[in-house]
Amino acid sequence: MELTLLTLLAVVVGPVVVGFWIGHPLFAGLVFVALSLTVAVGAIGRGDSGEDPAMGVVLTLALSAISAAVGGHLGAKSRRRRHQHR
Repeated sequence: MELTLLTLLAVVVGPVVVGFWIGHPLFAGLVFVALSLTVAVGAIGRGDSGEDPAMGVVLTLALSAISAAVGGHLGAKSRRRRHQHR
């Protein structure tokens, strides 16, 4: 239970907060896409097969990229609303 909660926080909630702080969905998501590509290239460079644990990390970072993009969208939307009310 605790591991599931920590994983949820690290993979979904954390990136949403980072994305909200950045405030732009593309830029927020690209941070995690870049990390994912770095891990994937490292796994390919080692000549590892598909059973490599690094591929699990790549998928986790891809999910984090989506979460960060959602946070960035919410941050941008919030900023637009604040500027319209001034």
